[in-house]
Amino acid sequence: MCFKKKTKAESNMQDRELINKNSETIDVLIALNKNEEMEEELKSVKETLKYLIPSTNNKVYDADKKIKNAIGDLKIALTKANDSEQNKKAEMLLRDLKVAIAERNAIE
Repeated sequence: MCFKKKTKAESNMQDRELINKNSETIDVLIALNKNEEMEEELKSVKETLKYLIPSTNNKVYDADKKIKNAIGDLKIALTKANDSEQNKKAEMLLRDLKVAIAERNAIE
């Protein structure tokens, strides 16, 4: 079995696509959200994600996948958010998302 090593341009493009998808998914979270305060935070997160610089570094790409997973978890929590307990869980997951973004920014 032969494995082809990705070029730097391919790695950069793959990371750029992941960043764009993460940023676009925030729009879904905004639509699912029922909390005005959280909506402002989500808009802030979207702006942060939109301007992340793609990288060829595998650690950065892994951090971007971690951000994608945090967004997915938050989407599930917002879908289920009917009571204050679920809203608190969504707020915790939003904080986790912000931490994942901060960790990603600290890599380079």
